[in-house]
Amino acid sequence: MPGQMLLAAVGGLALLRTVVLLLALVPRGPGHYWFAFWTEPGARSVYVTVAFAAFLAVFVTAYAVLRNGYGMTRARAAGRILVATGLPPAALGGLVAVLGLERAMTLWNDQLALLPWGLSRILGITGYLEIPTSRR
Repeated sequence: MPGQMLLAAVGGLALLRTVVLLLALVPRGPGHYWFAFWTEPGARSVYVTVAFAAFLAVFVTAYAVLRNGYGMTRARAAGRILVATGLPPAALGGLVAVLGLERAMTLWNDQLALLPWGLSRILGITGYLEIPTSRR
């Protein structure tokens, strides 16, 4: 199949990123990981650096596979990578624009419980986070 090389390369890096997270969870589980992430700056810096490097490696590897595996020119391979990385944020931004910031953030918070539920409901999420409602 034509897309196998790209899928294999990106899949391998997804596995690597999973291993990075699992190594962080090994010592004492997710509760300790979360606590250590916020209280130990050295461990947090190492984890964020390695995780971000693995994230960027996905794009570098995809570019290399498109260039070497599929014989694309530099511009065409770079263009495909830029479109693939730009479409999801553009779609999410469009969704937020359609729903409105308050509604979109409330739906997101309801799913993830990032903020205290009662206060964010009573004050409104944008009020709770002190996000200005108009441009100055």
